Amino acid sequence: MAWDKGLRMLVCYTDSTLALHLVQGETNIWHHYAAIIHNTNELLAKNRSIQLVHQLREGNAVADYFAKHGASGSHVWLEFVEPPPGIIPL
Repeated sequence: MAWDKGLRMLVCYTDSTLALHLVQGETNIWHHYAAIIHNTNELLAKNRSIQLVHQLREGNAVADYFAKHGASGSHVWLEFVEPPPGIIPL
């Protein structure tokens, strides 16, 4: 989505050190999420400037809000043009 919108330099924050280790380390082909990890690594290997950064959940309340919002919804993809009302106080 970012590439389609012309964004060429991205910083992706995650509160999961496990996710970072899975993407940045060696992956066992039999790992439960091997296909997702492989697809992520293919995207990261393309000619783009993408930085992966660990951020504590407490340090990024907006990302935590969206993670909880996504986990509780039934949408496969949801794009916001404006921030939802719950984000404003954060």
